Amino acid sequence: MTPALRTPTRWYRVARWLAAAALAVLAVQALAAVPAAALPAGWAQVSAGDAHTWAVGKDKTLWCWGENNRGQLGVGTQVDSAVPVKVPGSWRSVSAGWRHTCAVSNAGNR
Repeated sequence: MTPALRTPTRWYRVARWLAAAALAVLAVQALAAVPAAALPAGWAQVSAGDAHTWAVGKDKTLWCWGENNRGQLGVGTQVDSAVPVKVPGSWRSVSAGWRHTCAVSNAGNR
């Protein structure tokens, strides 16, 4: 017998919303912590995962920050980053998921 799926409670939904709001605040604070000269002039795309965020700059640079305990940031470590970290290369798009991220380079090979 398969157990019936429970719908999320109101408190669960409130807790998830608060967590998302807190992540957005941290993302804004992280962007403020990076010298403005290092960041691109604007963002072409931003994608947020469960606890990590990625952005493609209008200049085709790729930036990531947030939780990295499973290598979500793709920078070769498992160290969290509160400030954006630049990923080498020229990038077209990015999509962050729960604990993973996929990006497409301008060479089309990632």
